Amino acid sequence: MPLSTRLLCALFTALLAPVTHAAGASSARDLALNEVVDVMLSRPTAARAEAPFSASGWLAGLPSLDASYLQSEERLGTDETEIGLNLPIKSPFLYWQDKRLRELDSALHSAAVERRRLYFSGLLREAVWTARIAGDHAQQAGKMIALLEQLQRREQDLFEARGSSRYALLLIEQELADARIVQEDQQAEAQRWLARYRSLTGLGSLPVDIDEPAAPAGEAWQTHPALQLLELEREQRQALVAAGSSRGTPWNLRIGAKRVESPEFDETQYGVAVELPLGFTGTDRQSSSSEWQSLEREFTRNRDELSQELARSWQNLQIQAQHLQRRQQLLDAAASISGQLYSEAEALSQLNELGSEIRIKRLIGELERQAEASTNQLLIGQNRAMSRQAAGIPL
Repeated sequence: MPLSTRLLCALFTALLAPVTHAAGASSARDLALNEVVDVMLSRPTAARAEAPFSASGWLAGLPSLDASYLQSEERLGTDETEIGLNLPIKSPFLYWQDKRLRELDSALHSAAVERRRLYFSGLLREAVWTARIAGDHAQQAGKMIALLEQLQRREQDLFEARGSSRYALLLIEQELADARIVQEDQQAEAQRWLARYRSLTGLGSLPVDIDEPAAPAGEAWQTHPALQLLELEREQRQALVAAGSSRGTPWNLRIGAKRVESPEFDETQYGVAVELPLGFTGTDRQSSSSEWQSLEREFTRNRDELSQELARSWQNLQIQAQHLQRRQQLLDAAASISGQLYSEAEALSQLNELGSEIRIKRLIGELERQAEASTNQLLIGQNRAMSRQAAGIPL
């Protein structure tokens, strides 16, 4: 199915979930995780507020008009009428700062969009992997219950035929009760995270394929979108401070007309005047310098704190990944030995050379090791997903 068609089906399912839950379940299960994030981001949200004003390319402010009239009290004097249009023109420095601010606005918007996608990717990764692990625990508990119920029936028959003691039967019933408690707890946990997933996406069922490739090697967190966004915000504040400093003072262009009237002659004059601020080193305001230094201190503090947090999270996940890989090898080796013990236990039980309690514990231990190996595989997949999240890689 083409990507666009699958997304449309998923969006339709999300909007009409109460009506088309069963019909849309299969299409929702077939979606890739990045398509689910697209569905999440496509859900209705509050409209983005647009700026109530726009900037001019060359005007630094509103134009103004000035008018004056001077009347002479002398009989041969002159009367003067003058009108002028004042245009505050951006200086080259202010023009460059405005241009830089427009570029930063665009870059900040793109960074914010990526950061938002990363945020929802994190919510989705947490929900699907926690639900999958809880579901696996419930499934393993179900296998344990099936085995114990089989053993319970066998022991019940033996007990009724006076071939075994009540102790073995009670032991199995105790293990069966514990397994049912575990199954109930894990099913409730899986349902809780499935409900969380549905509230996030509007979709009725989890995707089948949630595995992700490994995160890039090295210090991948150093390209995290949060760091890039922090750097862009710093540059924006620097440009705002620079534009508001004395160096950003606009030039004033005045276009004037003057009418001179006297008993001897009348004259109309037209002219242009330019007012240019003279900039010298050290003539700026102290407030601009102090604000610049303040934002640099704030940026350094925020960058250090964020870098340490990202590095710590990344390192913890890398250590966990190595541990899980080593643990998987040990679990596979233990499962192999446990399988042999299971076969031997079955053979000895047929010869009545192995006590009921030991045999039951061997059977339960075999299932528990299988469950641990299955869970560890899921934890490895979850670690890969969260490592990509820590590296700032969205779905």
